[in-house]
Amino acid sequence: MTNLPNVYDHWGGRLISATLNGSHYLFYSIGDLGISEDSNPNCYPNQADNPNNFTQDPDSLQGKIHRFNMDGSIPDDNPVPGNSFYTRGHRNPQGLAFNPIYGLIYDVEHGDRTDDEVNLLRSGMNYGWKDVRGFANDGSHPGEDQFATNYVPHPNIPGDELTDPLYSWCTDPNLNGTSWSEWCTVAPSVAEYVDNYQIPEWNNSLLVVTLKDGDYTDKSLRVLHLNNDGDAIIGEETFFAEDQDTNGRLRDVAIADLSVFLINNGGTDRDKITVYQYVIVCSPWPPETLEIFPNPSEGIFNFHAPDTIVSTYVYSLTGDLVNEQHGELYSVDLSNIANGYYRMKLVNSGGRIYNELILRK
Repeated sequence: MTNLPNVYDHWGGRLISATLNGSHYLFYSIGDLGISEDSNPNCYPNQADNPNNFTQDPDSLQGKIHRFNMDGSIPDDNPVPGNSFYTRGHRNPQGLAFNPIYGLIYDVEHGDRTDDEVNLLRSGMNYGWKDVRGFANDGSHPGEDQFATNYVPHPNIPGDELTDPLYSWCTDPNLNGTSWSEWCTVAPSVAEYVDNYQIPEWNNSLLVVTLKDGDYTDKSLRVLHLNNDGDAIIGEETFFAEDQDTNGRLRDVAIADLSVFLINNGGTDRDKITVYQYVIVCSPWPPETLEIFPNPSEGIFNFHAPDTIVSTYVYSLTGDLVNEQHGELYSVDLSNIANGYYRMKLVNSGGRIYNELILRK
């Protein structure tokens, strides 16, 4: 992947790999490469020269999420033939995350004083910047509702639509005072999809870490709980804000077993990793959540849940469905699949969905 631009500011720059419909891709984010007009008007005295004017243009590279094949070539089914752009209208996309259970790509990006966004990326869609900030009809920026009402799809982009975010922080224009600390934006820096059976409260969630200690915000970990299909955010929790002076500006997060790793690059002692340990509290019987045993298993996985399991789906870690069963299930025989780690989605008769990591040994 060559000739990627680098200008003034808002570089984005997250790279992830993901498997969609059995094909392997690289997704790469590039920010608008400009600077907000009211932040430093002297940088571009002629605002027509500001690179952030071109985020809507599919022929420019900035303000886009790009999709490549694993060898750096451009996929044949990208929105515009021969063009690496996958989605457009992004300001400063700092995080990309892949949900292998449902084959979904998420982006988190910085807003301008208002409207930090979480987006569900759909091929060819337009996410608004710099004509729309956050939700088109929330009143956070003058003129964006008219832009949305009068939106004309691009003639060269099949199915083009103006798309609202899944979620937006800081939609109140009254909370964007004269200094950055008075803005209600949280400054999200990365997102990770987790389906970690070791921490059941965080199953099927996006973990987002933030950079900003402001009047309304703390540097913290945000857990955004997803619905059963992964295409809506149904709740948010905040963790570790009380430790922001120790943890500093948070650039990444990782989970391993019962450990939560927060990665810092500024705001306190730089370039360090802080580790938190999840503490298991014994639950009463019958269980309130699913139990799978034994796990690992040589073939038979047994279930104990608050209700009867009626469907199971087993996916490889690249998202391929390798086994599914239906009926009144208390166990499943997976001796016919290869050894290794898999994701198992289970649905009980009450309609509850569980996602578990299993090891077929």
